Parts: sequence; structure tokens; C-alpha cells
Amino acid sequence: MTSGTTNEDFYKIGVSENAETRFAYGKTSVLESKLELRKKVELLAKKQSYISDFPYTVELLKYVKFKYPGEAFIYERKLLDCVSIVRYRPQIYFSGVSECFKCVEAATFDVIEEIKKQMDNAAADAKKIEPDILKYDLAAKRVRTADPIQRHIEILSEIEKIWPR
Repeated sequence: MTSGTTNEDFYKIGVSENAETRFAYGKTSVLESKLELRKKVELLAKKQSYISDFPYTVELLKYVKFKYPGEAFIYERKLLDCVSIVRYRPQIYFSGVSECFKCVEAATFDVIEEIKKQMDNAAADAKKIEPDILKYDLAAKRVRTADPIQRHIEILSEIEKIWPR
């Protein structure tokens, strides 16, 4: 993420259903904006309803998909723990401000490459052990916990109770 007004340059790790529209929110609707028709159609096709007034320019460097959100949150927490010594607090507040980090110039490339590798490994590991969607959904009906990580753990525990290996 970069900002032309505050001269900031930093990285963010996060979980999102749609990374491309994660920061695409604002007060002006796409339909009511003064954008060209082609640009309006393009944004609406991406399911973006508002013109972003997000204070930073976002470049998506890497994403991986997880079948279950709880698994994504577990691995996100692990990655954030790994970069805790280079944690960075952006000057302008936004939702997700606590998931940012900044490296010294010389180390940045190595750190980013290692994070990308860890993301690939995490997604591959999760895929190896992920339960069947039907079992997951049935077990989820028995769990009332709201926290996504704890909920995922409890669902996996329920699956083991119902269908032991």
C-alpha cells in the first residue's frame, strides 16, 4: 500500500472474500458518479457499488484460496505472528490497520518472497486435511461460536466426534 499524501509505503496481510474489492468503499455510488459509462460498467461488473475513497493505493501481490474461512484466519494469524517484529501502524486509520508491516529496503524482497512461499504452503497444507463440505456444513449446525478461528476449530472437533477416522 502506498500513499501520495503521507509518503507511506507498507504491506498488509489479510483475509477477504474478494481481495480486489476489499477497499472499494466510499460515499459516492458508482451509478451517481461522474465516471465514464464504460468505467461504471467495469466497476459494477466487479460488484463495486461505491467509488473508493480509501486513502492508500493498493497493489495485490499474492492471494491464495481456502475452502473454509476459519482456516484462512488461522494461517493469517500465523503469518502476522511471523512479521510481528516489523509491524507498522499506518498514519491514516482503516479497517485492517493492525495487519500491516514494513521492512527495511534491503530485506523487503526476501521477506515478501518468504511470505508468498508460506502462503502457498499453508493453502496446500489446508487442502490436504480439509473435510468434506457436507460433513463440515452438518457439523457447523451444532456450533454456536462466533469467532471464526474458534468456530472452525469446534466444527473440526464436531466432525471428529460424528465421523471418527
